[in-house]
Amino acid sequence: LVELISCALRDLAESEFFGRRDKQNNPLPPIPPEDRTGYAIREWTYHNVLSAGSLLGKACQGTLKLAGQNEELQQHGDNFGKHLALAWQ
Repeated sequence: LVELISCALRDLAESEFFGRRDKQNNPLPPIPPEDRTGYAIREWTYHNVLSAGSLLGKACQGTLKLAGQNEELQQHGDNFGKHLALAWQ
C-alpha cells in the first residue's frame, strides 16, 4: 500500500515538471508533432492523470487491495480512479 501511494506522489511531483519551460521556469506551449491528430487531448490527459488521476487511482487500488480483492479487480480500481479524476476536470 505504501508503494502505491508513493508512486502516486511521484506522479504528482512529475506533473509539475511536465512540458517545456523557459529560462525563468515559466511553462511554454508544447511543440506539436507532425501528426497532430488527437495531440492536445493526449497532452491534457497525460498531465491530468499525473497531477490528480494517479493519486485517486492508486487510492482506489489500495482500497481493493486492503479488501483482499484479486489483481485484476485492483487494476480496474486504478483505472476507475484515473477516469473519475479526468471526469472532474
